[in-house]
Amino acid sequence: MQNVPDPMGPVLATRTMQWTRADGVVFPAYVDLGVPFEYADLAPNAAPAWACNVRTRGLGDDTIHTLYGVDAIQSLYLAMVVAATCVSNSIVAASLDWAQVPNYGFPTAPVIPPE
Repeated sequence: MQNVPDPMGPVLATRTMQWTRADGVVFPAYVDLGVPFEYADLAPNAAPAWACNVRTRGLGDDTIHTLYGVDAIQSLYLAMVVAATCVSNSIVAASLDWAQVPNYGFPTAPVIPPE
């Protein structure tokens, strides 16, 4: 078998959770945050941007989402905000062991007041 690279890329951190089915069987679930990376925009003369991948596993959707920011910190922050959205929208959200922790322990998106 050929060694195929993980499309997620290098993982910076993983949150391990569990969810319990109605019959008491416990299943693992994970949120992986990737290492932020510089993203070369294809537009001429554009400033470089940064990107960060986030993936959930064991929650019903293992899609990799890529978030973009002006620097590594912003892209990582946005990845954590999206991680919370992915977890809270999962079909097993209410059964997670982190369900009692606000926003599943991830930051919330800032509220920008209208002008």
